[in-house]
Amino acid sequence: MTTHIGILPADILQAIALGGPSDSILPPSRFIRLLHPRTGLPCLFLSYNQSPQATQILEVQGVSPINARSWTLGEEVISDGKLLILTPIDPAFLLIPILKSTMPTDGTSGSFRPADDIFEDAISKLSGESNDVVPVVDITSFVEMDCARRALRRVCEMKEVASNITVYRFSSAKVVDYVRKKVDHMSSFPVIEMSRSITRNLAKDGLFDDGREVLLAAAKMKIACDLICQYLPPPESASLLASYDFADLTAFMKQLEEENLTTIANSGKGTKTLKETNGDKKRKITKGSQGVEKLKKANVKGMAKLSTFFLQKKL
Repeated sequence: MTTHIGILPADILQAIALGGPSDSILPPSRFIRLLHPRTGLPCLFLSYNQSPQATQILEVQGVSPINARSWTLGEEVISDGKLLILTPIDPAFLLIPILKSTMPTDGTSGSFRPADDIFEDAISKLSGESNDVVPVVDITSFVEMDCARRALRRVCEMKEVASNITVYRFSSAKVVDYVRKKVDHMSSFPVIEMSRSITRNLAKDGLFDDGREVLLAAAKMKIACDLICQYLPPPESASLLASYDFADLTAFMKQLEEENLTTIANSGKGTKTLKETNGDKKRKITKGSQGVEKLKKANVKGMAKLSTFFLQKKL
């Protein structure tokens, strides 16, 4: 069995530390393959049960070194230097490609249907389109999870047609409204400033200067949008960005870019002027040298040397 080094959330690590492979404390888990909400490509996820009523989904990402690397774990050497990172992901994002697969192709909103009907339709279509790249059993397992059922309310319009019957219809507008809350949360709290690279870029652009508080807030919001858009299909990403007014920030960044280009251009002119000055000096030296060379070629036969004019004359 291949061994890998991975980074997992603290609660899973705690459960592993407290329990063992045969201990019931260790949460039941399994790997599933689902469509990524942005690319639509099959990706690997880990589902595990925090409790009988709570299932969490983790995205599995692999970071591979450019050159060959290995890990040393105790006395064991693991030849595969890849690092696996497992991070929680909102099930609502994973529902988007599943629900969109059931939408009419004519651009209409479609009709309200019970959740079971929508998921049955999605499984039928995705299993045929993906050629079993996304296993039917994985899609079925995901849509039956309690976390997926609860997430329906975040990305769908709902209607109560009876006391025990609720129907749903996917809504891009509902998706945008939902992720806007995530953007506001991410940009309002010091989550973005925890990244040193992002903070350095903001400081380099002068957004931490006094009087630019509004632009700094807009920049943080734009960064939050870009991060969340990594988990949205292109239409929903465009709608999310269009729901904010980044006009002042865009104008500021454009002006900053133009100033940088002007500085670079002026720096180039200064270098060119210096080269031209050095070139003129060289040409003058060269011209003088040519005159000397002509004098060297002149016929001096019979001419007195210049030194004779300074000799003491005999009386």
